[in-house]
Amino acid sequence: MKKLQARRAGWLLAALLVPALAFAHGGATGVVHDRMHEMKDMKAAMKELKPIVAGSTDYNADTVKAQAQRLVKASGEHMLTLYPEGTFTKPSEAKPLVREDWKTFSQWANDMERVGKAMDNNASNGLGKATLSKADIAKLRVADMTDSQLQSMSVADLYQVAGSTCSSCHKRFKKD
Repeated sequence: MKKLQARRAGWLLAALLVPALAFAHGGATGVVHDRMHEMKDMKAAMKELKPIVAGSTDYNADTVKAQAQRLVKASGEHMLTLYPEGTFTKPSEAKPLVREDWKTFSQWANDMERVGKAMDNNASNGLGKATLSKADIAKLRVADMTDSQLQSMSVADLYQVAGSTCSSCHKRFKKD
């Protein structure tokens, strides 16, 4: 009898959870769901890095590496596969402008990957000083930088550049 009750409780729980999971991203499925998941993962990585960069949490190179690798995994060519033609209607939060200005979108996706790789590689060097002002970061073009130039940047500056890249991309390509 107890097995039957446990089985029924399991089925009831599953019946309640499946619809909730389907609507976790506004009912998105397929590639739209996948890209929403990747964006949330990148946001979580940045959130995990924030207290380290702010100095409110002790620096931990392993944590920085792990979060930088999350940024790399979700960006670059992988990100580009998540934005095929015809996937910009609700519940998508991406504007069709992504495909219309594919050059800019692709560049920012690749910039994020390169910044994440540099952060991963530099993690063992410590946080370093943030030397770039907001104005410097706004003018900075990752696409014009060599990998060695990125490697010479502190984790603190790379975090700011990653955040600026996220912000620029969302301002241009995310629906309000």
